[in-house]
Amino acid sequence: MVRLYVLMAREAPVAAILRRGPRKLWRVVRWDTERDEFQRGQWFRGSLYPERSDVSPDGRLLLYFAGKFRRRDAESDASTTWTAVSQVPYLTALALWPVGDTWGGGGAFLDNETVVVDTSCFRPGLTHHPLHPPGPLQVFERSALYFSDPRKAAQPGWKDGWIRLPDESAIKRHADRVLRRHPRRGGYTLECATGEKLLPIPANWADWDHQGRLAATIGGTLQVLSDDQTWTTLLNLEADRFEPIEAPAWAQRWDAPQPPR
Repeated sequence: MVRLYVLMAREAPVAAILRRGPRKLWRVVRWDTERDEFQRGQWFRGSLYPERSDVSPDGRLLLYFAGKFRRRDAESDASTTWTAVSQVPYLTALALWPVGDTWGGGGAFLDNETVVVDTSCFRPGLTHHPLHPPGPLQVFERSALYFSDPRKAAQPGWKDGWIRLPDESAIKRHADRVLRRHPRRGGYTLECATGEKLLPIPANWADWDHQGRLAATIGGTLQVLSDDQTWTTLLNLEADRFEPIEAPAWAQRWDAPQPPR
């Protein structure tokens, strides 16, 4: 089964779509939310953790947590798990920090040039891979920050606006509408500000995009809700099949400019 996860950039009309399926296959797709243009990127065989990943505010960089646990899949020059920064929509690491387990990993962008990285609670101390230094990034290890430091509570941009409730659900308001996420039974509900339920949304992910449209991923499709309460499909990734793709030169260097979109 194909599932899509979406990481929205805070300031630019860009999002990174993480496509999973079948099993341990992943792919990154860049979504220009202003023009609804899509750029398919690299594939990855292993484990990606969207909930611990983030996109830089300008939509240029992807910070992600990943792992390969089978010996035949493991990479000789990295740990079984790692946090990395790459150029959207590619996964070739510009910066990489070995983690070694899933007790830590991931992080968040504070701005386009600053990140907070989570290390393992069993392996404190932030050390980058010798072949993948952080380059122009300023990097903070979350566990090394004082509790009074606001950077310690930094969260990925895609969490902005969501309010956690005591029943473990979460809501996000937009104009006179409320989107409610149901972690236990899954899916979402669109509601009026008064609490009246308008529409159940059987989606893996849903949120308002940069145009103010309600977008959702259902199976391997990305859809937006029209004013007449019908869904329009923007992208269908169901039929995508794995192919080895090498990141272009601009995505393998910090100082290489991106090509025009």
